[in-house]
Order: sequence, then C-alpha cells, then structure tokens
Amino acid sequence: MIEINDERFYTRDEVAELFKVTKMTLLRWEKKGLLKRIRIPGTRRVYYREEDIKELLLKHRE
Repeated sequence: MIEINDERFYTRDEVAELFKVTKMTLLRWEKKGLLKRIRIPGTRRVYYREEDIKELLLKHRE
C-alpha cells in the first residue's frame, strides 16, 4: 500500500489477497469495469484506489 495526497493505493497482490482471488480474476474485473487500475507515474506497478476497493467489497458481499 502506498499513500499519495491522503489517498491510499493497493497493489494487485494486496487486492487479490483481500478478495481471495487470483490476479487473473482482477484482470477480468477490470475488463468488466468492476475495478479500475491505476499506474502511478514513475512506477511500473498497477495499483487500485482504496475507495474503488471498498465499493467493490460492498458489492461483493451482497
């Protein structure tokens, strides 16, 4: 997890572990528009915003 301007971002590994899914599932969710990936300038990693993760968690529990 990294924090930029009071906003938290999580890596693919962290989000996959949180949802107990594979990274391939995260890619499918991205394609379906359920989760938006973000690349932070100067990094090669893919991150997800904490707010987007919380929103998907709520939908995932229903």
